[in-house]
Amino acid sequence: MYLPKKTLVIALLGVALTLAVYTGCKKPKPSPMAIPEMPPIVERLKGVAVTPDQLDSLTKEFGAPASLLNFYCATPNDLSPLGLGKCLHIPVMIADRKGGRKSTFFSEKGKEILEGIFVNGEGIALCYMKRTSGDSVVAKKGDTYTERITTLDGKVLWKGNGILESFDPATGFGTFQFELGEVIPGGQTPQPKIKITQEKWLWSIYKKTTIEEK
Repeated sequence: MYLPKKTLVIALLGVALTLAVYTGCKKPKPSPMAIPEMPPIVERLKGVAVTPDQLDSLTKEFGAPASLLNFYCATPNDLSPLGLGKCLHIPVMIADRKGGRKSTFFSEKGKEILEGIFVNGEGIALCYMKRTSGDSVVAKKGDTYTERITTLDGKVLWKGNGILESFDPATGFGTFQFELGEVIPGGQTPQPKIKITQEKWLWSIYKKTTIEEK
């Protein structure tokens, strides 16, 4: 069927306009790490806090204690295969001070620690590590761990089981391998089987994550 050139141009322009309108109206899917404009904890504090020196104790009482984060040790991590996109990992400082933590390699078996947080342009996720085997004070090759990444309100975004492949106590460098345990990007869709390699330097202050689909 022959269409006049003018008719064809008009038809193509119509298709282009329709696509432009559709694309413009289609909202991007929010990150599973997204946080509200007004944090719920702030709303609770508004009705209770009278002086600024109450804030520290009240946030702890409300289940939102402050952590000792060292943003100078932040590192980029690409968690796109987990549905979390490209993030910065900011570690909780290894310290005896309030809000600090133990090194992942020196953590007690069965005790979960908040290792750090992941931050992207829309929100925050918490990263927990727990040593699940090994009775020595310092972790050894072959000890097992679990890792959980959650939203601020505790919704699990990823959970996996890993093994300590190597650790040098003198330098604090160690590597972990995590196999797929439970991957729920955005809390909805399962992902293909993946392999996660983690490098941790300086007894777990620095963290680099490499993810491969198997």
